[in-house]
Amino acid sequence: MKGLLNNITLRQRDSLKGEYHFPLGSSDVFRSVFDSMQEAIIILDVNEAIEYANQRLEDISGYKVSELIGVSVDNYFFTQETYAGGVKDSRVKPLEVLTTFERYQVKKDGCKWWSLIKSSPYKNSDGKTIGRVIMMTDITKQKIAERKLKDSERKHRLLFEQNPVPMLIYDLHTLDILDVNSTAVDKYGYSRDEFLTMSIKALRPVEDEAMLMDDIEQVRKGIERAGEWVHCLKNGALIDVEITAKTISYNGRASRLVLMKDISRVKRAQDELLRSEEKYRRIIENMNLGIVEIDNQDRITKVYDSFANMTGYSVEELRGQKYMDVFLNEASKKNMACQSARRMDGAVGVYEVQLEKKDGEPLWALISAAPLYDENNRIVGSIGIHLDTTDRKKLVEELIHARECAEESSKAKERFLANMSHEIRTPMNAIIGLSHLMQNTGLTSQQAKHLSTLQFSARNLLVIINDILDYSKIESGNMTLETTGFNIHEMLAVIESSLGCLAKEKGIDMEFNIDDHIASVLLGDPVRLNQILTNLVNNSIKFTEKGRVNVTCVLIEGKEGSQKVLFEVLDTGIGISKGKVDLIFKSFTQEDESTTRKFGGTGLGLAISKRFVELMDGELHVKSIKGKGTCFSFGLEFPLGTDDDLESRRDTKINSTLLKDVKLLLVEDNVVNLEMIKHFLDSWKISVDVASEGKEAINILSKKTYDIVLMDMYMPVMGGVEATKVIREELKSDIPIIALTANAMVEDRAKCLDAGMDDYVSKPFEPIVLFNKIATQLDIETLEDEQLSEVVESVTVERENEEIKQPCNLSKLYVLYSDNALLVNRLLKTILRETPIKLEAFKKGLKSEDYDSIYRTAHSLKPTIDLLDMANESDGIREIESIAKSKKRLPDLLSLIERLDKVWSAASKQLEVEINQNDDGMATVP
Repeated sequence: MKGLLNNITLRQRDSLKGEYHFPLGSSDVFRSVFDSMQEAIIILDVNEAIEYANQRLEDISGYKVSELIGVSVDNYFFTQETYAGGVKDSRVKPLEVLTTFERYQVKKDGCKWWSLIKSSPYKNSDGKTIGRVIMMTDITKQKIAERKLKDSERKHRLLFEQNPVPMLIYDLHTLDILDVNSTAVDKYGYSRDEFLTMSIKALRPVEDEAMLMDDIEQVRKGIERAGEWVHCLKNGALIDVEITAKTISYNGRASRLVLMKDISRVKRAQDELLRSEEKYRRIIENMNLGIVEIDNQDRITKVYDSFANMTGYSVEELRGQKYMDVFLNEASKKNMACQSARRMDGAVGVYEVQLEKKDGEPLWALISAAPLYDENNRIVGSIGIHLDTTDRKKLVEELIHARECAEESSKAKERFLANMSHEIRTPMNAIIGLSHLMQNTGLTSQQAKHLSTLQFSARNLLVIINDILDYSKIESGNMTLETTGFNIHEMLAVIESSLGCLAKEKGIDMEFNIDDHIASVLLGDPVRLNQILTNLVNNSIKFTEKGRVNVTCVLIEGKEGSQKVLFEVLDTGIGISKGKVDLIFKSFTQEDESTTRKFGGTGLGLAISKRFVELMDGELHVKSIKGKGTCFSFGLEFPLGTDDDLESRRDTKINSTLLKDVKLLLVEDNVVNLEMIKHFLDSWKISVDVASEGKEAINILSKKTYDIVLMDMYMPVMGGVEATKVIREELKSDIPIIALTANAMVEDRAKCLDAGMDDYVSKPFEPIVLFNKIATQLDIETLEDEQLSEVVESVTVERENEEIKQPCNLSKLYVLYSDNALLVNRLLKTILRETPIKLEAFKKGLKSEDYDSIYRTAHSLKPTIDLLDMANESDGIREIESIAKSKKRLPDLLSLIERLDKVWSAASKQLEVEINQNDDGMATVP
């Protein structure tokens, strides 16, 4: 029976491969055969409905045979879902076609499985196809195994391909390279295709081939090897590599997987270390280092010749002696004993001690000591390397002495500068102060011009003093920079106006070129920048006899929120010798003495300019050719600002009634200064008592009450600092004290505040400064902001219908230009030329309703109005600017501009008269 079933089974299986006629409904023997098969059998009719299914199909799919009979095979086994990624395979049709394919199936319970399907036509006795026989084999385990294998291969391939270490595989017998990763391609320079045509021998130098073959032969015998080799890159370069390899099967071939780690840098580092060690070993051998070894009982066991020579002893004399007894005094023994104890604990140390040589001379030695170990790693003593530092010790002592001398010299210089400042500023205070007073007296035209010349000379002398003090501040590190808004175009225009006349007097041309792309408002220290540019331009004019001076200001870099500007001052002057360019930046120095005699100056201007530029994070450069000219240049970066960052140019007005009946004690010993200061105080209606020195002031304050004290710092008997301390500590008085100091040094000002003074005024001072200081200490508001606006408004109303005869107050202008009539005239002529253009721009803006243009014009005209102090028009121009910017109260613009035009008509006549008077006066000044 078993043989029959097998025979039927084989015949049935063969029928699925051909066109065997299966008599449906025959003996149950055939059905039993089908049910016992490992494959699922399905017989379909011509419409592909299931006519028969064996038991195996139930086991595989979970469907009962009774559920399947009469149902289309597509409903269960060939649905769209089973065709992953496509439609039903056309190979299952037509019926006559014999096909074999794999299909993804879904069981009744939703589980998924893979089947291998063989389909063949089913024919009747007439050979007509009446259906189809399908045999389905469950290959799910096989597919899972295949997928795992592919995943594993993919992961290993990924590890191989993306490994940061160069890797390759070569055939162990043919030595052909079979595969290579991207890292090896990048490292060696060969393409992947080139690698796959190469032998492993191609990566080794020709002379190493015998060693390579020997290594491979050992591997073939099962002896694994790893080591360091030399490989050749495609460009011919040689690299050191560390090889790690393993025998693997690759595509059925015995192969070697090789990792090739580049250790060239490590090898070079090792070689360099060896060379370095050798180099320093030789250096130490040739250095004057004394080496000695001692045991744990401090006895010398070994002496090197260098140490014997260093100390004056012979090797035999020292061997067996106690080190500390021979070389150290009692004080040094304590230090050495402490170091020796540390050595017994295994610590190393470096220390300096004084030894005594055989001849009794002291020997300072820097000792580097370390413990000595025996073969059992026990400490048996220590070794000391001695460096003779006796000469260095003497040098250090000399340097300390030199430093003390230098510090004393620096203090002497500071004392000298402070004293010089005090001694010069005291008479300067009187000169400038009295000249202020004389201006308010009846003077002839000739006397006024002489007074102007006197003030100009006095202020020039003050500039020299300030240069020296500025340099002292920089040297002491006390110079600080301000950050405020400024307009670089306006600054250079003022410099051009100020110094242009000097160039004109010498018959040289001066030209200013300013980049229009530079922002209208930058943030920085305009005072110091102005000082730098003024020094450089003045320097160029001074040393240029003919030709020209060009000043250029260019935007070289624009960033978000900042601009970098390049400044250049070029002249065709006497130039500087190549070897002396650096000399000009040294303080109190010019190129040679003849320059000082001919051109004058302190030799500080360029030194101060250079330091200021450096404080602003720039660098002052100079290029010069002797006899042809010089170019100074520097670049600075400035943050961008807005109009709100610009400081108001209005001066606070003095209203003498604000300080009326203030009780003030003036402490001053200089009679001239006393009279000058008292005159100002009297004019402000202040009640003044006078003391000539500190003790007298203390005596007066103990008996009488005052609102405030003006205290000179330096006086006979008792100075201001000492007096203030007594007032604060003994009299327990908190009366406001303002120091009057002719010293402008930071240290002196600090002394004032540290002593308990509330503020200070440097002599010589402007009256407005002293007035405001007093008002501030007494919490009295000066006339500004709203108060000033109210006064201006009331005066404007009173004068609205009056003829304006003297609309300009030029005193501010003369102060700004140090009463130099030449400079004043130069600026006034510029103002007379430019202002009508701006007034005409107002009218055009009104006509075209271009309020932005009116705003820009008002903003540019504002400094001129402030400088001329035009009859209450300072507020007017600001109101025009504000209305044009906000575009509110636009109807008021017409009346404001008409008012300004009317004032300017009178102002221009006043300026023309002033210019003519100055021209006449300068012609008479010798």
